[in-house]
Amino acid sequence: MHIKTIIRTGIMFLFKLCPLKKRVFFSSFGGRQKSDSPLQIYRYMKRKYPETEVIFHWKRRKGDPIYFICYKIKFLFLQATSKVVVDNLSAGNMFPVNKRYSRRTAEVCSRLSGRRNQKYVTTWHGSPLKRIERDMKGSTISDCIIRQPMYAILGNTYTADILRHICFGKTQVELLGSARNDLLVNRTKKSIIAHKKKLGLPQNKMVALYAPTFRSNTDMTEKYVKPSGIEQISLIQFDKLFRVLAEKFNGEWVFVCRFHHMSVDKVDWERLEAEYSGQFINGNRHADIAEYLLCSDILITDYSSCMFDYAILNRPIFLLCHDLEHYRNEERGFYMDINSLPFPVAESFDELCNHIRNFDSDVYLEKLAQMKQKMGFCENGDATAKAGDFIYKLLEDT
Repeated sequence: MHIKTIIRTGIMFLFKLCPLKKRVFFSSFGGRQKSDSPLQIYRYMKRKYPETEVIFHWKRRKGDPIYFICYKIKFLFLQATSKVVVDNLSAGNMFPVNKRYSRRTAEVCSRLSGRRNQKYVTTWHGSPLKRIERDMKGSTISDCIIRQPMYAILGNTYTADILRHICFGKTQVELLGSARNDLLVNRTKKSIIAHKKKLGLPQNKMVALYAPTFRSNTDMTEKYVKPSGIEQISLIQFDKLFRVLAEKFNGEWVFVCRFHHMSVDKVDWERLEAEYSGQFINGNRHADIAEYLLCSDILITDYSSCMFDYAILNRPIFLLCHDLEHYRNEERGFYMDINSLPFPVAESFDELCNHIRNFDSDVYLEKLAQMKQKMGFCENGDATAKAGDFIYKLLEDT
């Protein structure tokens, strides 16, 4: 068994000796960010249910090992002693049965660290195009052990079907919408101006957001970090891109680069900003990608789930997939044919420019509406309130 799993299970077992508190514990990306749906729901519950104890826990400092150890112990303590736990990943103690962990091992870990009178809620963090968990290429997961009641609050039926499948039908799905997307659904000119000011984006320029996904779930070496955005930037001729965008959509343009949360800490921002001075803006200065989506006039990505969130805005999306065949056939694979999506797919920078030149807004919007209907979108702008009220009811029912 992996040493981290042994340590975590042992710590959680010790914390099980402490009584549960009537508290909701929120985290995002394992405590690495203060962002996404858990943050929006946390803020809502703080306002609407001030008498209820709700905590959002995240790592405030980097590079300090003593602080990190103390932070992680506190994180696990709050997770182990809260009646309701909310995150945007796999929501707590879900132990897979695979080649590494036998069924017996998974059951023991679940029994040692899980508490049946706790409830776990995941908001997930996007609608996956790329295959995840048991559906990934090379996966040996044959089952999963879940000790606590588990719920998933989601924004479309497409993601709901995938989550039910990867959890072997052991998660109750609630189609309430995605809290992080309320900002996009309820957008106004005033809110866009305010968020541009917050993010330090120019008010008088158009924004092209580039948001690539990460290329591996486990390997954090340069082999996978570099092709998770850094390699692609070297392919882009910024002067040409800005010229093509201006010819098609008018205006002056800036390029905002937003790296995946798994690789952002490995990016040498100082080097990139020096190399591409004045040509792009660091899109990881603020944690929540929804704010950058709101302020962008077009999105360029590859296989990131942010394409489906951005689709709410009905703005142009272009896919730059320089490693398409490898990613589709060897690394991850897709849940749907990428070429069936409304978003033009380019395998080179020149092809991307051609897609921008030939972009037909009317055809695009028609295909976009068909995609949303097929995926069963249920984003109505009230997901935060619905999720917060649902979680409060879970807390009161425990």
